[in-house]
Amino acid sequence: MFHLWVLAIDLAVADPLVILNGPESKTKEVRGKAGDNAEFLTWAELREFPLAFGSVEESKSCLGVPIPLKDLKTSLKSAESAVAYLETKNAIGHVRQIQSSLVCVSEPVPTKLLARSSYIAGVAYNYDENLKLAKANWQQALMYDPSMVWDESIEPSGKPTFEEVKRNLESQATTRMIFMPNSAQITIDGKQPKSGETIIAGEHLIQHDSLGHQGHLIETEMGTEAYVVSFADFPSDLGLVMAESVSRNEMLRALLMVQDIDDIRVVTATDYWYLPMGTTKWKSQELKYVPKALTPSRTAAKVIDEKTKVDTPSVTTKPSSSGINKTLFYGGAGTLALGAASLIVANGYRNTFNEFERGVSKTDFNETFERQRMFWFAGTGLTVVGGGLMIGGTF
Repeated sequence: MFHLWVLAIDLAVADPLVILNGPESKTKEVRGKAGDNAEFLTWAELREFPLAFGSVEESKSCLGVPIPLKDLKTSLKSAESAVAYLETKNAIGHVRQIQSSLVCVSEPVPTKLLARSSYIAGVAYNYDENLKLAKANWQQALMYDPSMVWDESIEPSGKPTFEEVKRNLESQATTRMIFMPNSAQITIDGKQPKSGETIIAGEHLIQHDSLGHQGHLIETEMGTEAYVVSFADFPSDLGLVMAESVSRNEMLRALLMVQDIDDIRVVTATDYWYLPMGTTKWKSQELKYVPKALTPSRTAAKVIDEKTKVDTPSVTTKPSSSGINKTLFYGGAGTLALGAASLIVANGYRNTFNEFERGVSKTDFNETFERQRMFWFAGTGLTVVGGGLMIGGTF
């Protein structure tokens, strides 16, 4: 029984993530609610995070200094000139320089530049009779700009192959892009789509407008929904984020997308938000202590129906009899065993969830996730209750 208790306690431990309104919000009251193992992060720090992605494979982000767009335009002109003189290696070199710099450009990269550079590389590879790489580069050019047509000023030997690539790409599956929040300002391949629009599945350049057009090259999957999380596009006032149900829920989805944790708390200037065990619906408690530096408006009063007042109940103690209360003790042991079993099942579902391969169906993905949560919360609750009964039975 001792080993079962240790296992149950080990599985039940989950460090909560606490998002603070600011450094001053980490009061004694908040630390007491969150516990000693909580991880704290201010809202300002979270809003500086780069874009995060769900259901996509991030290929590359900038690791160097910003590069001006004019440098890419100069390289493109050099590549075009080299192709005109059949200097194919020189042309490909200039295009590679462009492609390696895309994620470090600090302003929106025009669609025409993206498509044209890959198109020129395809022409150069076609001149070198490397049909495989010619097709790959023309396909990438058409992903950037599906309306692109053959440049009639270029020698036409590669035109039939280009047209073949274009026809094949027209039937390729797409990816639906979902932004969090829905109003996030994201540039994809030089265009600014709205959340919910689709793009051809494949490699794309995503730039974050709110953070100096930080660039990312990502690979999207066919027939899936790809998620782009931008904390910088939420309101700068954390109280406003949590005051409205839509932004509250977007906040929760964004946090769950980037954190492998479901115990999340949010501390605004006046309220402590949390997720009751087994639910994904925010509840809040009004903070008893608000730092003097903060004099917020009570915007959150609009959602008073979701607040819970927590009063400390009076407890009447009775003199305990000597010896073990067998009913409580064995009842607690049974409850503890059930809790441990639920946690073990939850851990099994978690392993299954982590081993999912790319392309797993959304239904299997969601069902496994929900079952893991259900058994985890049930096991945690039973473990706590069982432990309490056993302790109560020994006094």
